[in-house]
Amino acid sequence: MFLLLAAGASVVLAPEEMFPHRLPLPAAALVLSGMALSLVGDVLLLREHLFTAGLGVFLIAHLAYTAAFALMAFESARLLGPTSVAAGAVAGAAVVASAVFVLGRTILAGAERRGERAPVAAYLAAISAMVVAAGASGHPWAAVGAGLFYASDTLLAWRRYVGQGAGSTFRWREWHVMATYHVAQFCFLAVLAFG
Repeated sequence: MFLLLAAGASVVLAPEEMFPHRLPLPAAALVLSGMALSLVGDVLLLREHLFTAGLGVFLIAHLAYTAAFALMAFESARLLGPTSVAAGAVAGAAVVASAVFVLGRTILAGAERRGERAPVAAYLAAISAMVVAAGASGHPWAAVGAGLFYASDTLLAWRRYVGQGAGSTFRWREWHVMATYHVAQFCFLAVLAFG
């Protein structure tokens, strides 16, 4: 994650002619902030007793990403019209609603058994808003990255709160979580570079 963050900072600080289509500075600063907060969250999640703190830092990262994608959506609405932004938001909301209906309820029940329902529900709301905003942004890299981040965190939450019970035959492995997470962050780097 450190290398992706360094690459993102390089894109933001590079001369404009190197990245003529890069994201405008206000949105770029928010994406870069989300990446930096994600790195802090990664470090916190290395320790089990800091899991809730890590969750809180990632929640703030998702709020930064959401704000960046909302700025992008306003620009897309100006350029492409509000219909395209609404269609993207509806697509993002459909992904979120499906995931919550199929998996989210089971994860929240498991979180409740561990006494962590409130922070997990708040996190679910934040990452869901990020997916909807990414869909509304009109930028494929943002939408793909947000969807992969959602998948990564769903895998992590399923492993933590549901485990191999509930009739699950799929073996959740750490690489599933890390692969989807890092590809998501790479997509956000592409958002920075290519606007």
